[in-house]
Amino acid sequence: MSSLLQGRKILLGVSSGIAIYKAVDLLSKLRKAKAELRVILTPEAEKMVSGLVFSAVGNCPVYSDIFKVQEGFIPHTDLSRWAELFAIAPATANTIAKLNAGIADNLLLATALAYPDKPKLLVP
Repeated sequence: MSSLLQGRKILLGVSSGIAIYKAVDLLSKLRKAKAELRVILTPEAEKMVSGLVFSAVGNCPVYSDIFKVQEGFIPHTDLSRWAELFAIAPATANTIAKLNAGIADNLLLATALAYPDKPKLLVP
């Protein structure tokens, strides 16, 4: 039986809420469902849980630096075009407020604002 998520391109944004441990569990479940994954961590989230944990659990690339452009890869625009679904979990009140105000002061927010006119899934 194939999963509904198999092969789907899912971008998981992670902010620094107390529920950050649930993002690791979510990533594990998405990997088991055979989704194609990428992760963006806010700088504060990366202080709580290392990007290496997300990379190992999700077997996927993890991004956190808004200014790290490599070989023509511009993270916030390329990731926003790549994803079929953009989920932010946990989405802190700070992250939600900044999205609402159009503030893009980290890679997660810049990518969310560059994400095309498709729904975003925000999980507080």
